[in-house]
Amino acid sequence: MITHDRAVEEIKVEPNDRPPTTSFEIDLNGGSVADYPLDSYRADLRVQLLEDAVPAVNEAKPLAAKVTVWEGALGFHLSSAEHAASVPGEIKLSIEIRRGGAFILFALAAYGAMVVLGCCALAIGLITFIGARRAEATLIGAIASIAFAMPVLRNALPGAPPLGVRADMFVFLWTIVAAVIGLALVTLDWAQTSPRR
Repeated sequence: MITHDRAVEEIKVEPNDRPPTTSFEIDLNGGSVADYPLDSYRADLRVQLLEDAVPAVNEAKPLAAKVTVWEGALGFHLSSAEHAASVPGEIKLSIEIRRGGAFILFALAAYGAMVVLGCCALAIGLITFIGARRAEATLIGAIASIAFAMPVLRNALPGAPPLGVRADMFVFLWTIVAAVIGLALVTLDWAQTSPRR
């Protein structure tokens, strides 16, 4: 018997046969993808091995069981712990799941790159608008490419989080706004500059 959350799955094992391989889904609790890339989750699992109930007695006898957990999933770090069970012969496990260090570092570096690109676009726009530098068509193209490259950079993040995670609200949204404002300032200054004769 495998119990996870509110679901109970029964797997029958015949005597002297190889144990069957079974895949099942478990719910992840205690976390939210909104915390990307620093999100973490917890899965609870209970396993119990029972001898077939004798029809006359109608009671299953618990047997000794051993559970092996392979702590590996691409991009994630899994750590499992066994807890005291309330039922004899039951194995109660909790599995903590969090993103790997390289995964987190890459995502934070990408968000950092977005901040730098947004600040550069805004700085170019402001310097051009106040007249410290001359408006050039290449600057307009550069800032426009920054504005269109940021969504591509965001969608290339590892794990492809859904749009609207907290990092998007604190970083991505504001860097897009900064790039668009920078583009508008450079374009406005360029449009007001009289053509050379």
